Amino acid sequence: MKKDKIKEEQERELSEAEQKRLQHLEKVTAEYTAQGYEKKELLVSVVSANVIALAAMLPLYGLGMWIFISRNGVENLHLNMTEAIAMLVWFVILIPAHELLHGLTWSLFSEHHWKDIEFGIMKGYMTPYCTCTAPLKKIPYLLGALMPGLVLGVIPTVIAVFAGSFLWFTIGIAMTLSAAGDALIVAKVLGYRTEKKEIVYMDHPTMAGTIVFER
Repeated sequence: MKKDKIKEEQERELSEAEQKRLQHLEKVTAEYTAQGYEKKELLVSVVSANVIALAAMLPLYGLGMWIFISRNGVENLHLNMTEAIAMLVWFVILIPAHELLHGLTWSLFSEHHWKDIEFGIMKGYMTPYCTCTAPLKKIPYLLGALMPGLVLGVIPTVIAVFAGSFLWFTIGIAMTLSAAGDALIVAKVLGYRTEKKEIVYMDHPTMAGTIVFER
């Protein structure tokens, strides 16, 4: 089923920007192949990532609620009208901020910095994305993938528990779940085993996943 979903996403109609990045990948692949590198693909289904995020919502929120109540009491589990509106406004701000954090982090390590970063919406899935068009070493690549989930999700959630802010606790949990796709990609990279000594990682130009060049 998972492979079928990935194949379906591979066969979708591509935007002009995606087609250009695919051509760029062909160029990069030719350059690395000429240097003796092999190419591998570590792909994640966007649909699967959304399903996992939904499946993780109840246990993650339940655990967070238990920790929040243990420290702050049941009486703090409420949002007034102003806070509810503020939460919606913050979501509108933080969704693009999530992608911006990917780009800012990767741009620090990529060859041409901000010129290597592109943003868009995955055609057919209405999923916003940020991608780096330059190969990166493992730690910088993983750091860029994890940064939004940490900065906008995990850290605000922890601070909210200690501060007793149910508003930011809710926002933090939601932003943690929004990083499910990033977490799957990181898991794919960390789970990939190879005997090769020289390895670089590059965002797939049209899919959720990573291109690995190794020799």
